[in-house]
Amino acid sequence: GGGSESAPGQPFGGGPACQRAGRPGMALLYRFTRLNDRSNTGVFTFIATRSVTRDLHRDATTKDFPFGYHRWAVSFVRTDKVLGVLLRIRNPAPGSKCYLDFTFTLLNREHFSKNEAISEKQVRFTSEESTHGSSRWILISDLQSRRFSDETGEFLLELSLSNVTTVFETDIRVPQNLVNQHHHHHHHHRGSATGHQTQKEWATVTMPGQVAAAANASSQLPRLESSYFCFGGFEWNISLLPEGSPEDGDNGRPRVLLNRLTGFDHPCRVQYRVVLGEGERRADSGVLDQISDLSGRIRGFSLRGPGAADLLRRGTLRLQLHMLSANAISEAKVSATGSGTTDPSGNGATAPNCYDRDKQPWCVEVDLGSDCVRLKLYYAELQHIPRGHLRYVAWNAYLIRRQPGSGARESVLALRAPHSSYYVQDGMDVGVVMETDVTVREVRESASMYLDGSGSLTVHVEWLDSQLLFGSTYHKYDDIARTQCHQMKREIAALQAENYNLERQVFSYQKSISYASARGQPSEDLPEDYYANHVRRLSETQSLSESEYA
Repeated sequence: GGGSESAPGQPFGGGPACQRAGRPGMALLYRFTRLNDRSNTGVFTFIATRSVTRDLHRDATTKDFPFGYHRWAVSFVRTDKVLGVLLRIRNPAPGSKCYLDFTFTLLNREHFSKNEAISEKQVRFTSEESTHGSSRWILISDLQSRRFSDETGEFLLELSLSNVTTVFETDIRVPQNLVNQHHHHHHHHRGSATGHQTQKEWATVTMPGQVAAAANASSQLPRLESSYFCFGGFEWNISLLPEGSPEDGDNGRPRVLLNRLTGFDHPCRVQYRVVLGEGERRADSGVLDQISDLSGRIRGFSLRGPGAADLLRRGTLRLQLHMLSANAISEAKVSATGSGTTDPSGNGATAPNCYDRDKQPWCVEVDLGSDCVRLKLYYAELQHIPRGHLRYVAWNAYLIRRQPGSGARESVLALRAPHSSYYVQDGMDVGVVMETDVTVREVRESASMYLDGSGSLTVHVEWLDSQLLFGSTYHKYDDIARTQCHQMKREIAALQAENYNLERQVFSYQKSISYASARGQPSEDLPEDYYANHVRRLSETQSLSESEYA
């Protein structure tokens, strides 16, 4: 989530020439791979220039990069003899905790089994603990002798991040006399003059360190607000409406709102979970998937069971917020007439009809020339990409329709999502085609569901990833990853063959045992040491890393 900015750099060819060309930093984000697995793993590859180990007086920290809805940086810690590496979170806020798994790997230029790696599981990053890693990882002399660095002193560092979770916790402290008044009002005097007085008293209650939020001018609704935190490139906070919202039909039930305080150029799809109270006395919203609109408003979560007073413990209400995702959404209106033809060059016939978080222009087209509706997305102005860089972008695309009767909007996700592509300044974007399971016949026969008053279809683009990568051309550093991939394939094939042979031997022994048991006598086919040493081990020639990999 969120865009990635980087100063324009120069294309590079490796080694000292890059230094003369003026590389923008000591460690450069070179490649990024999203695995789209259950752990939502992202793998970053950095080029560490020779300045990392030689210029001890310079700060060896990468530019910030986004992942898991936070911003991160990698720092190198150096002495005369030892090199360390640290992962830093850049946007921690009090009360916010981010947990993740990370692995740093030095890529060996000879063989994958000689890679050097350190891993940590579910490490907690907070405003007090914003850095984790190893400050004493490897001898600097080993970088050259063990074939990590090349002749220029540069080496590749791989960072894998996965299983990212973010939790925001805070306490609402409520005076006891107010708890009693609110509890009495909630059960006996809803809507009475006494209740109106109680609402005013609620409005004066604040969360620690915060100024009381102004109540709604029209309804005098009380509102308790938390401090803010950062997630997905936006700032957020939590509001508690002890008496709920009449507009939402809460009937006095408390409502929790997740407020977006910045980034009002786009609506935002946010997935989150709210837990109020603790122990047995608590209310859990479950995972909510909602839209934060252009003003930052959201539907929120209304307590259906106990009221806020019932969840208090010693006058304090514990609030826990689990943030899962927050992605900006761009809306494009696309004419349904003549949309079966597109400009094959992708450069131009149609003006941009939406913009991403980085204010980059995009063009969405709709193709009604097949059995099913197809969407097409173009990057409208490639010249905005810095020279010598690649821009990696990933997204989900949705076709929007309205339910007859209720008019509620539904999002139809394009097939084989998510989609992604790479973009370069001097390239040519032919567009990314995305198929849907909505038939063209359905669009034409149920026009009121899909077309607005001007005869246009509505398409939403949910932006998932944006990374600016240094190096827009294939380079010898790309060969290292490809070579290791082929080495792993060969290793896996060899292990599979050995495993197959072992299974055949075991099957043969089992048949012999079964045959001997049926005849009631020992088997003559078994080796003498079979019973004493029946567990077959991997061959001693295999290295530890190969065994672990198997």
